[in-house]
Amino acid sequence: MSLRRRSLLLVALSAGLIFGRPGAAFAAGMNGPPAKPPPRSAQHVVASHQTSQPLLGAIRFFQDYISPIDGARCQFAPTCSAYGHQAIHRHGSWLGGLMTADRLMRCSYLTDPKLYPQRPDGRLVDPVAVAPRER
Repeated sequence: MSLRRRSLLLVALSAGLIFGRPGAAFAAGMNGPPAKPPPRSAQHVVASHQTSQPLLGAIRFFQDYISPIDGARCQFAPTCSAYGHQAIHRHGSWLGGLMTADRLMRCSYLTDPKLYPQRPDGRLVDPVAVAPRER
C-alpha cells in the first residue's frame, strides 16, 4: 500500500472520528423496545457496533470516493478497506481498529508472499478472524 493511500485512509478515519455526528449512530436503534430483552452478550455487540459507526462511515467514504481515484493497489484479498470494515463490524471499534492497523502495516510489496496462501489471480488471502462468540 502506498504512503499516499495510507495517508488518505488515516485522514478519512480521523475525519470520521472528529466530524462524525454522535447521535446518528444511535438513531438506527430507536425502533421501540424489543419484545424481550436480548442476552447480555448481544447487548455488548449492539453497543460496540453503534460506537463504531463513524469508523465504518469513514471506510465507506474511502471505498466510494478515494479508492476509485487511487486505483486498485492492495495485494490482499479481501482488500485492506474491506478487511477493515469487516473487522470493525465484527469485533468493535477498538479491536477492529487494531486489526485494521496491523493489516495496513503488513500491506506492502515487502511482504513475503510465502507467508500467505494465494488465489489463482495472485492476490494473497488474509481473511478477518472469526470472533470467539461467533463460532
